Amino acid sequence: RNHACNCQQYTRLTSSISMALRRAHGFARYAFSVTYHGAVHLGIAYQGEGRGENCILPDGTDLRGVRSVEGRIHQALSSLVGPSNYENLQVSSRTDRGVHALKNTCHVDIRPRKGWWSASSSDTSTSNENDSDRSSNDDAGAGWDAKGLKQGINYYLRQQSNIVRTDDAQSTKKSSRKRSRSALHQQSNSNYSSLPWVTSRMYQSSVENSVRVLNVLPAPLTAPNKFYTGGADCTEPAEIDWNIRFTAKSRTYCYRVLHMVGDERDAYVPFEFDRSWRIVGDDEPLDIDAMNSAGKALVGRHDFTSFRGRDCQRLSPVVTLNEIIISSTPYSQLLHLHGNIDDSDEWNASSSVRLYTILITGESFVYRQVRNIVGCLVKVGQGKVKAAEVKEILQERKRRLAPAMAPAHGLFLVDVKHHGLDL
Repeated sequence: RNHACNCQQYTRLTSSISMALRRAHGFARYAFSVTYHGAVHLGIAYQGEGRGENCILPDGTDLRGVRSVEGRIHQALSSLVGPSNYENLQVSSRTDRGVHALKNTCHVDIRPRKGWWSASSSDTSTSNENDSDRSSNDDAGAGWDAKGLKQGINYYLRQQSNIVRTDDAQSTKKSSRKRSRSALHQQSNSNYSSLPWVTSRMYQSSVENSVRVLNVLPAPLTAPNKFYTGGADCTEPAEIDWNIRFTAKSRTYCYRVLHMVGDERDAYVPFEFDRSWRIVGDDEPLDIDAMNSAGKALVGRHDFTSFRGRDCQRLSPVVTLNEIIISSTPYSQLLHLHGNIDDSDEWNASSSVRLYTILITGESFVYRQVRNIVGCLVKVGQGKVKAAEVKEILQERKRRLAPAMAPAHGLFLVDVKHHGLDL
């Protein structure tokens, strides 16, 4: 535990020193929120240009034109401000391949520039300015306009759909099939590919609409240090440089389960293949009362080793869950929102298709904790694990005792809240 605290203290200290050096060179920090569809990306974490994304892997897997969310933001920032004029892009919450985000948060340090870009500039969608001329302007100047940054990043995110590789007519089908049948299926944790089988043109359309910056704000200079006690033996500073990771005070995830009683052919839903975990073949609906009862045993501060992914880099498995709420609704009611469906329709008559949402809130999470918890709660709902056994699984602190992990594509990062800033 002391080793973990020392490592955390060292990380905060080095972050503060690095930020002080960047400020000396004219950099300013901006925080922004981003939303994305996880199915067409290699997760959020940047894999490295030509090493893990936008390349052909050593095993022959063709990932040219396929990037991580962070990689796409890097590309947009390079086009907008120039590759040497920004540093230290960080995300508050890492999400796996296939996981979606209604709102994730990031920060980036950008060197101030002369005001060649602002919210009052001409429409970015019709701009013909030369990007290299923009990037080569090295004169320091006024800070960036937050609204202009948002518009500029989104403009270049949309433009990326036009530079996704396109093969000649003879190789397009072959390469897209190879892409889908190799790593894209092997690395998926479900019956559905984490990246759908698409042609180049379809993929371009998916990329164009898959990532958007929601808001950009100048980041505060400092934030209260939660580890500062004020005691004589305390070595922590009272305040630290504002950081997107260290200032996150809560994260909320939502997992969606589309449950179908009986044979899927009797109630097929073609709209949720990459946005929910589809479960078919059960004789009864999931027992939502048992699931909520099991969820209560996980709320609070616990050692979550039993629900921790094998490759977790977090030093301590002890985290706090604030809330787990499970609800369900007939899928037909969702369709009522978008059309007038007769009550005699088979959707309502059978009520065999229900959408279950599992909402989990906490300050921080160990690797794949939410998906491991969902996998356990679904087994409870199916009657394969008793609700009372979940507390025992937690206390045993052995991953092998807990049920298998839920697939990625049903998970959404809903919100991240920060001290000192509302994104």
